[in-house]
Amino acid sequence: MLNQLKGKRVSIGNEGSSTLALTKDLLEASGITDQDISAQKLNPNEAIAKLKSGELDAVFVVAAAEAPILKKFYTIPGVRLMNFD
Repeated sequence: MLNQLKGKRVSIGNEGSSTLALTKDLLEASGITDQDISAQKLNPNEAIAKLKSGELDAVFVVAAAEAPILKKFYTIPGVRLMNFD
């Protein structure tokens, strides 16, 4: 599933965040390198703004399903949320 990110602009989480740490592990486990994607280290609000404007193709966020930040993603047309167990 993560192979679909190759060649895409992706927010992988901001410095010091659990999102960044987990995203790096997920990408590595999937065999995706920094050269495969255009990674940006953004906080969720920055990522939402860039996703809305078309400057990003995908965003990683580590949060509970009911977290308020995720509600902001639900309002963006065409956005699909994906879950990783």
